[in-house]
Amino acid sequence: MSRVAATYTWSLASGTLPLGVALAVSGAISGRPSAAGVYRFTVAVADTEGRTATYEGTLLVAERLAIVTQRLRPAKVGSPYRTKLAVSGGVNPKSWSKRGVLPPGFVFDRTLGVLSGTPRKAGVYRIRVDLVDALGARSTRTLVVLVRPY
Repeated sequence: MSRVAATYTWSLASGTLPLGVALAVSGAISGRPSAAGVYRFTVAVADTEGRTATYEGTLLVAERLAIVTQRLRPAKVGSPYRTKLAVSGGVNPKSWSKRGVLPPGFVFDRTLGVLSGTPRKAGVYRIRVDLVDALGARSTRTLVVLVRPY
């Protein structure tokens, strides 16, 4: 007995997919969404023998991951300092990393994105911070920490 592969026809029965995302003839949903939001849809599939099935789905498109902090307020030798870097978008969990030398007495919390400590030496310190979300999206920013003398 030979077996003939059925042909399937896929269609978007209701709802919408994000702009930039499409339902392919294979039934795959793919593309690069251009706007954040929640998109609810129903896809239908039919075979050549008239059998049909539907699937209700939801796509959540997060905003693009971005480090929002543009500049840091100055610190002063001997005075406690704490600032949390601001972010928008992305998917949790997110993790931070940094390159460059922090002012002596400072630490950077890679989980929270917090720069804190009591600086011991005046100067200008340039650091690069990277943020990566659960989907692998990345945002990078170079920040300057100005530590003023007493």
